Amino acid sequence: MESKIGTVVTVNALIISFGGLFSSLNTLLVLSVLFPAVLSAGMGLYGIRSRIYGKPGYDIEDFHDYAEMDVPGQREHFLLSYEVTTGNNADLNTKKFSIFNYCIGYTFVSLLLALAAPLFQRFGVVEWAGSLSTQCSLLLGVVVILVISLLPPLVIYLTLESQRDDS
Repeated sequence: MESKIGTVVTVNALIISFGGLFSSLNTLLVLSVLFPAVLSAGMGLYGIRSRIYGKPGYDIEDFHDYAEMDVPGQREHFLLSYEVTTGNNADLNTKKFSIFNYCIGYTFVSLLLALAAPLFQRFGVVEWAGSLSTQCSLLLGVVVILVISLLPPLVIYLTLESQRDDS
């Protein structure tokens, strides 16, 4: 999973690097394109941080205690340890997979906006937004950033709910 998240972080780094190509575009448009990529890269770096996975078996400090146990007791303890470890590791993987889904969503939005940015410029959407008063322009910027921020989690949630309903 870490390599997949790392790939998405690399794609986001490329999107952010190519953000300089949009220097001729409106600042709000550039920020709208780069914001989801920066958010995705940050989440990805958070997702690939080091985590300690559990391993079943005996702790070295308790090794002498286990030596005094009978064989069925040792087996029972090992099986319980295996169940707990597997459950904890599954939780860690589920969290990483969730972060990966969000990273993919934000990267997709950023790529989509990067492709649409020249069209927004060409059809006058940027000039229209720039002609608004400062308060309206600021409000529009906040709304655009909120929509960009909330769209991937909403789509992922709806997708997971539909999959849950199908099964």
